[in-house]
Amino acid sequence: MHMIGHAYDILVIVLSVTLFVLLVVSIVVAIFVAKLVKSLRRIAEKGVLIADKAEATVTNIQETANLAGLAKMASSFMSLFSKSKKGE
Repeated sequence: MHMIGHAYDILVIVLSVTLFVLLVVSIVVAIFVAKLVKSLRRIAEKGVLIADKAEATVTNIQETANLAGLAKMASSFMSLFSKSKKGE
């Protein structure tokens, strides 16, 4: 019976150490995961800002292209009008 008592003591010690190691490893992993999530959130926020800026840039380019088209059309109309006046 005395031998079985030592076996249980050894088993309890081994299990206690194993659980302690797993607890420490779990805490370290949880800290790294929290840091990773925080970094991913910052990256996502920057991505949203970049997308917003890109959208604003595209809108500005479209407006500039529209204005350039209008200016070209007005210029061609003015040159056509001036040519027709010279022809009179």
